[in-house]
Amino acid sequence: MRFYSGFALSEDQCFFDPYLKHSDYTVAGFSYGAIKAAQYARDAHERIDTLQLFSPAFFQTKKESFRRLQMGGYIKDAERYLENFLTSCFAPSPVAPISLGSNNAESLQELLYYEWTPELLEAIRTKGIRIE
Repeated sequence: MRFYSGFALSEDQCFFDPYLKHSDYTVAGFSYGAIKAAQYARDAHERIDTLQLFSPAFFQTKKESFRRLQMGGYIKDAERYLENFLTSCFAPSPVAPISLGSNNAESLQELLYYEWTPELLEAIRTKGIRIE
């Protein structure tokens, strides 16, 4: 199984372990990782049976002002932005111990401006991949 982590996260697969299909033919991702998992499934030449998308990031309906605010907050103080980001990821529960992964403004911009299209999902589906 191939798992893609959420923005700025690492080793977050453990939170989804009870729901993951542990198979050589499964691709999964959480939030930003769901974007990466879907792109991988679309472009992959090897066998994939299942694409599991956990809370896929979906900001395409947000106003431009929201996106600019997020980007500005990150650029101004990335550490504080990530603290607030983690708090919102776990809300209303306390933040669980989590490893931070690599992050940068380009990845955040990709996350905020990514558009899920019917063409992407159809390309995955026509490959015979089941989307969960």
